[in-house]
Amino acid sequence: MSTITSERYQVAEAALRHVMDEYSASSAERAAYSAYALDGGEFTLQLVIAFSGYKPKVEANIQIQFAPNGVPTNKADGKSVELWTVENIKIHDDHATANVQVYQSSEGMEYYTVRLRHLNGKWVFESKTLDIVS
Repeated sequence: MSTITSERYQVAEAALRHVMDEYSASSAERAAYSAYALDGGEFTLQLVIAFSGYKPKVEANIQIQFAPNGVPTNKADGKSVELWTVENIKIHDDHATANVQVYQSSEGMEYYTVRLRHLNGKWVFESKTLDIVS
């Protein structure tokens, strides 16, 4: 993996981890969802490995069906899943941004811009903005 690709992956993981950690901190959230279905673009498989042992589990290859209310469900067990995406990774010197989206239903979606700073050899959370909520 090239240095640029490696840096982009580290930004993607740090941004995703911050937002996922906020969501999964609730025991109700962990109980409500069968999994977090992840689309991390070119980094999807690496991110699934990085989040192994996570609750709810993070997976990439879930067969999803949508309930009439637009809620995505795991076809295998019928439980709800959240659809996660990390994209638009941009690095500017020691600052970076990435967009993290979480989709819960046709009426429940949030899209964040996450800002990070390169500090002591790793990308750390600095702030986030909720850009879209429905």
